[in-house]
Amino acid sequence: AKGRYQNTITAIVNLFIAESICNPIIVELEDAHWTDEDSSELLKELAKKSVNHPLLLMITSRYNDDGSMSFLLDDSFAKLNALPFLQIQLKALSESAVQSFAETILGGKIKSEFLKLLIRTSNNNPFYLEQILEYFSESNLLQLKNDTWTIVDENIKLSNSINAILTARIDRLSALVKETVKAAA
Repeated sequence: AKGRYQNTITAIVNLFIAESICNPIIVELEDAHWTDEDSSELLKELAKKSVNHPLLLMITSRYNDDGSMSFLLDDSFAKLNALPFLQIQLKALSESAVQSFAETILGGKIKSEFLKLLIRTSNNNPFYLEQILEYFSESNLLQLKNDTWTIVDENIKLSNSINAILTARIDRLSALVKETVKAAA
């Protein structure tokens, strides 16, 4: 069993190396925080063998529950394998970044009360912020007063879930586009 396990890892690594010799490749691993021990072993072996080959490992992960990073994403993984290593941490947007993002999307200044609503409803998450702004625009809930964007009804009640906003946006799509979105999901 041990030999079969090691041969499987070697075969997979050799496949990636052979493919990278034919054409440069990118191996993307989503949600590395769910990676099991065997998969981690495979990735470590792939990283060791790919040093002189046109192969890029792109790994995305959430932080662990205790706030630490997955072993695959900390500096020790790169040092272990002598690989070039670039880490980009995505965090919540600052208040000024939320304002700048909204003003860029809307093409003008926004009212401070509207900014507070956006911060409260998006939790400073750029994806949520973008979806909320699109929802407000599509629903004609925004108005331009004195060259400043504001919400039509400042007492608007929004769902606490981004799913409700996304569902409302999907409901406005044509039947064909809805089916495409459903198939993609």
